[in-house]
Amino acid sequence: MRVVRMFAALVTALTFVGGCGGSGTEKSGAVPAASSTVQAPADPKEQLIAGIKALNSATFRVAGSSALNSVSTTSEGVADPARRAMRLTQSMSAAGRTTKTDFVALGTDVYLRYDVPALPGVPAGRWAHLDGRRLKSLRAVGVGGPDDLSGRLALVDALTSIERTGPGELRGTVDLSKGGGLVPDPAGTLGTGLKTAQWQARFDPQGRLAWMSVTVPASGGVPALTTDTTYSGFGEPVTVERPPPRDTVEAPESLYKLFDR
Repeated sequence: MRVVRMFAALVTALTFVGGCGGSGTEKSGAVPAASSTVQAPADPKEQLIAGIKALNSATFRVAGSSALNSVSTTSEGVADPARRAMRLTQSMSAAGRTTKTDFVALGTDVYLRYDVPALPGVPAGRWAHLDGRRLKSLRAVGVGGPDDLSGRLALVDALTSIERTGPGELRGTVDLSKGGGLVPDPAGTLGTGLKTAQWQARFDPQGRLAWMSVTVPASGGVPALTTDTTYSGFGEPVTVERPPPRDTVEAPESLYKLFDR
């Protein structure tokens, strides 16, 4: 259970993708990335919104890392917004032991796999299939919405400050406790620091969000948590494969209840 909670709280970039279920394999064609430099909006908030939305204009790669006490995580994956497909792998290291979690989304189908016993009713190493239409709280599994594969648009409404620090750089503060919990924290791990989180963002010449760092400051004996996420490979071909049926089990009702908290 602890592994599930840490995964939900520390995952850096996952997604829920809506629409009809896809085929066994979703392979994107290369989408040409824009080559000309885009003029950034004068309003920093509009620049942030435009940069996040631009991630949905082509395929992209995502890589992230986070650290909390002795627990560190790294993640890497690919997303294809047009085909509503994504795969991501996260490795978590704690107390000298590393565990791995895999995530796949194809249409409304969501798959999770842990290499250790972590999901109730699902053997280690097997994929759990969830019907994304039944998940009431998508953030409970650390995912965004159908129109935002990065999961970053929810941050915009929770901003408490924003300023431009360079032509392609923004920073500010955000109350991550808003909106039902922008950072899933079912165990109350992150404390009151969620309300005063600090963030920084950088954009590529085409105005797309290319990097974001969010720091939840230390509070009440809870150490600081920093997550870094990089977006790259815009327009490159992406393949997302559905897990083999022989390695997949249907998620039990208890798992839906766990993720709906």
